[in-house]
Amino acid sequence: MIRKERIFMITGTIIRTLIICGMLLYAVGVPLSAAPVAVGTCMSAQEMRAVKSGRILTRVYLKHNGAGNVKQATGYFSIPATPYTAGIRGWEMLAEEKAYIPASPDMLQLYNSLLGYSSYAGMHYYSVTDRAMKPFIREAYTIASPGSVRRVRDSRAVSITPSRNGYFRIRDNRLGWLTFKGELFYRNGVFIAKNYSVTPVTRYGVTISRKGEYRMITFLFPDGPGGYYLYSVHALRIRSEVMLKSGFLNSKSFANRIRACTVHTAKLLGKNWNGKIVAAR
Repeated sequence: MIRKERIFMITGTIIRTLIICGMLLYAVGVPLSAAPVAVGTCMSAQEMRAVKSGRILTRVYLKHNGAGNVKQATGYFSIPATPYTAGIRGWEMLAEEKAYIPASPDMLQLYNSLLGYSSYAGMHYYSVTDRAMKPFIREAYTIASPGSVRRVRDSRAVSITPSRNGYFRIRDNRLGWLTFKGELFYRNGVFIAKNYSVTPVTRYGVTISRKGEYRMITFLFPDGPGGYYLYSVHALRIRSEVMLKSGFLNSKSFANRIRACTVHTAKLLGKNWNGKIVAAR
C-alpha cells in the first residue's frame, strides 16, 4: 500500500511538472502540438466574405498616436490566441492584416519561397512622411547563426517538414540593421511563418525594444484549390515613452509596412498586388 501511494505521489508530481512546463512553453510562444490553427480563429465569417470579395482589412494600434483601423480610431485590440502569437499582450504597437490571395501554387515551391529571406531585399512601401513610395527593406540575406553577419545561401528544402528554422539580417530604412530568427511551420496545409528579432531594436541611440520584442507572424490558410486566406500580425514593444510621444512613430506608417509584407507574400503566390500597396495616406 505504501509503495502504491508513493507511486501515485511520484506520478502526480510528474504530471504537475509537465503541466507547468507546458504553460511556460506556451507563454514564450513554443507550439505545443502539431494541430493546425483554423482560419476561423483569425477571421470571422463576415471578414472571410469581405476578403474573398477583394478587400484587405487593416488595423493598427499605436500607443499615444491614435489607435485604430487606419480610417477610424478604436481602442487597443487583442490578436487571436494561438501558440504562435503567445506572449503578445499589452504591446505598444500592433498591426493586423487580413486578405485572400487567389492562387494555387506548387506547395514545395511556396515552402521554399517562404524560406527565401533574401527576397525581402528591395521591398518598397508607401511613406506617409515623404508621401511617396520608398525602400522599406534595403538589404536582406540569410545567415548561419544569430551572431553572424556573413551571407549564406537561402535554405532550399527538398521536402516539406513540420518545422524549419533559420536566421537572417535585414537593413530597415528606419531602424537600420536587424537580425531575426525565422520559424516556418506547416500543419495540415496551413503555413505559419514567424519571424522575431534576436537583437534589440534601437533608433538614435534609444532602445525601442529588447530581444524578441519585434515579431512578424503570417498565417496562410488553404481554401481548397481556390487560394489562401492570409492573416498577418506585426507586433512591437516600444519601451521608450519619449519615442512614443515624440510623433516620430506613426500608425499609418506601420499600416503601410504590414501591407508591403502582404504584397510581398502575394508575389510569392504569383500575384502582382502592387496596385494595393498603399494601406493609408
